[in-house]
Amino acid sequence: MSYDPEDELLIEWIPEDDEDAVPVFDEDVEEEWDAKIQTFNTTDLPTFMVDKMCKKKFGHTNWVRMSNIEARELAMNPCVIDYTEGIVYFKNSRLV
Repeated sequence: MSYDPEDELLIEWIPEDDEDAVPVFDEDVEEEWDAKIQTFNTTDLPTFMVDKMCKKKFGHTNWVRMSNIEARELAMNPCVIDYTEGIVYFKNSRLV
């Protein structure tokens, strides 16, 4: 099999208009979305809801928010970590 240059395809590049290629973001809309995201990230589940979930899963209400615990405490106590809500559910009702 030999190489024949006539078998190659000729592709003509036609660039898109700049307006069509990148969607334009309205600054007001962007600020609104940033505010919603920030509100979601800083909103914690209410304590009574976490108590109910912990009681249902483990039969007790021994839990803590991830921001209030140290790695040393996690290493000494078996637990389940909910990364989306930022909650650590301890498997035992008492900490070691």
